[in-house]
Amino acid sequence: LVEERMRILVDRYAELQELSEDRKRRLENNRRLCQFWWDVAELEQNLKESEQVRKCSSQMFLQLNRFSPTFRDSPTSVLSKVQYVVHYGHHFKCN
Repeated sequence: LVEERMRILVDRYAELQELSEDRKRRLENNRRLCQFWWDVAELEQNLKESEQVRKCSSQMFLQLNRFSPTFRDSPTSVLSKVQYVVHYGHHFKCN
């Protein structure tokens, strides 16, 4: 009788361990899935911010070319434009 009860207890303990390992595996999979979606959301936000910066930069350079045509023909126009935008960039409004 005692041996039978011991066997039942050992079997049930093994079953509990199996269930525990399965639950741990599912929790880990869920954690990885949540991390994946978190990373996707973060990447989407970074892409939106990058697009906004790109649009803003384009607007600034268009305004710069419109208001300062001397920069267009200069051999160092890119450097001049960047320096101009950095210096006077706060005057431009980006939408």
